[in-house]
Amino acid sequence: MKQDFERRNTELKKKIEQMEEEKMNLRLDADVQKLEAKTLRKGKAKAEEDLDSLKAYYKKLLLPMRTAGLEKNFREVFVREPKGKGCTREQSD
Repeated sequence: MKQDFERRNTELKKKIEQMEEEKMNLRLDADVQKLEAKTLRKGKAKAEEDLDSLKAYYKKLLLPMRTAGLEKNFREVFVREPKGKGCTREQSD
């Protein structure tokens, strides 16, 4: 009886150690995922900031070209639009 108890106790200790190790690994995985998510959020924010900056620059560049009547030429040379979708003044403003 005592031997059964000791054997069972040893098995349970091993099981507890395995579970604690698995718990530690899961915590590490969660930390890595949080760090990756944070990095992705920062990258997304930077990309959105850059896009807004480019849009503002484009509008500033387009205004003098409209005045000079060169907007159509500018769009043909520099603006790549998906086929079948033309860009109108309302869309670009």
